[in-house]
Formats: sequence, structure tokens, C-alpha cells
Amino acid sequence: MSAPGWIKIHRALLDHWCATEPEALAVWVRLLCEANFEDKKSLINGCLVEVKRGQLVFGLDAFSLKSGVSVMKLRRIISMLESDGMINRQKTSKYSLISIVCYDKYQEDNRQTSGYEQAKDNQITAPKEVKNLRRKEDLLSCEHDDAIRTVIDRINEITGQNLQPSAKVHRENISARLNDGFSLEDLISIVETKSAEWMGTKQQIYLVPKTLFRPSNFDRYLAESKMASKIPTAEQLVDVYHEKMPSMPSVGVITPKRRNLVTDFCLAGKMTVDKFSAYLDYIGTRCTWVMNPKYGYGFDFLVDRNTLDRARNTTLEDKIND
Repeated sequence: MSAPGWIKIHRALLDHWCATEPEALAVWVRLLCEANFEDKKSLINGCLVEVKRGQLVFGLDAFSLKSGVSVMKLRRIISMLESDGMINRQKTSKYSLISIVCYDKYQEDNRQTSGYEQAKDNQITAPKEVKNLRRKEDLLSCEHDDAIRTVIDRINEITGQNLQPSAKVHRENISARLNDGFSLEDLISIVETKSAEWMGTKQQIYLVPKTLFRPSNFDRYLAESKMASKIPTAEQLVDVYHEKMPSMPSVGVITPKRRNLVTDFCLAGKMTVDKFSAYLDYIGTRCTWVMNPKYGYGFDFLVDRNTLDRARNTTLEDKIND
């Protein structure tokens, strides 16, 4: 059952990093709502504990269930709130307590402050709070200038776009994930993986930081990119191709477009070097027409997803294409 009363949330929160991640905002507001309004003793796992004003008993599993935020994301958000000085955590072997820093800013004690004094204080302090929040965000963004430029340059290189590193929307999305503790390599990995998947499709327009690094997408995209890192390289497939298909046109330069083609092909077919070798053996014995010089087919045709699909459903075989 929720506690009676209310909490005070200033509009300055909309300028805080929490507002850029809906789940973080939901967690923060719930912490404020669940914190004790006054000192209270509670029985926790057989221990009588005094939970003071501005504190709450906290358990990851229980809070995850109530908030609808996964345990993994909740653990990261709590760590971020703590590192930002918004909460303190006290852990024991039997329970954990979270203390809201400066709790009285969110829940005034009416026994000490009148409504008029609250409103007056808010008018005086709010601009300063907003200014400090913005200054902090600016400083964090400045720390990541080089990383932001590297990410934007990589997106532009692959997609041919002309995104600007100075654009606020790009800086905010990249900085937010770096502030979460993810590495530059994580972000670049997502850029390369999703580019290989989306280039040349309707999804190509979403190859921008706002989509690539959105909190609701990020964990899934990162997992996909790590899976993609285990696939064979373009160089490995080219070597197998030259060995297995000596009569077909040789491959010269491995261009970014060709590299993306290989990545897309490998992801679609969950390809390994051995599986690619077996795939070429199948082409060489059951789909010999593909190797006929009059068609001009080569490596790029063989590592096209459409060709792989045709091979899977046997519509690439000689008896069909004679």
C-alpha cells in the first residue's frame, strides 16, 4: 500500500539526464514515493531496523517487479543515481537501505516550512538548480568530445550521411550511453552491426544516434553486435572463395560495401568458415550454372542474402535454372 501525502518534483528534472531515459525517470520517481516521510522502525528479515525519513528498504527483485524495470537495467540505474550523488546505499547481509540525498527538497516537512515559504524558496532556488544541472551536463558532454566525433565520423563513413558532431541530439544520445559506463568500442560495434543489417533497406534512415543508442534498444543491439563479432571476417571468406571457386572472378579490394555485404550474409546464415566452405561445395556441385562466365557472377553474388535464401529453398539448383 502506498504511503499517504505527496512529493514535490521541480520542472528542472526535465533538464536532467534522468528525463532522457524513461525507465530511469520511473525508478527515480518511485524511489521518492517509497521513501519514508518520517522515521519508522520496521522488521526486516528478523531484524528491527530504524528506517529514517528519506530512506527506504530496497531489494532489486521486489523493486523490479513493482517498477516493471528488468533487474539488469535497475542495477545499472541505481548505480548511476548513486554515482550522481542522488542516493546513498547502505548494504548489510540481511537488507539494503537507500537514502534520498536532500530528501527535504522533494518532500517538505510542513511542520517546519509554510506553503508560502516553500513557493518563495522554489522561485529563488529553481533557476540556480537548473543552471547547475545544465552546467553539469555540458561538462559531461565536453569530456566525451573525442568519442562523439569518432562515433559520428564512423556513421558518416559507412552511410554517406553528413551528421554533425556538434548537433545537440547526437551529443546527448552518445554521451548518455558513455555516462552509463558503456565503452566507445560498444557504440562503434553497434554502428557497424546495424549498418550491415539496415543499409539498402527502409531501416537505413534509422542509422542515427537517436535510434542506435536509445535506451530501450541499446542492450539488445549490443548483444547482437557481440554476436556479430564472432562471425568470420570478409578476408577469411574471400580466401575460402578463391580456394573453392578458382574459375570465378577473383576479389580485389574489400570495400566497405563488400564488408557490409559479408557481415549481413554471415548474420543471416549464422555463418562460420566451415559452413561457408560447405555452402560453396553445394554451389559447385548442385548449382554449376552460377559459375558460367556468361553470367558474370562472382563473390558478391554468392554472399548476397538473396542467393543464400535461394540455396536454402533449392531454387538455385541446375535443374531449375537450366
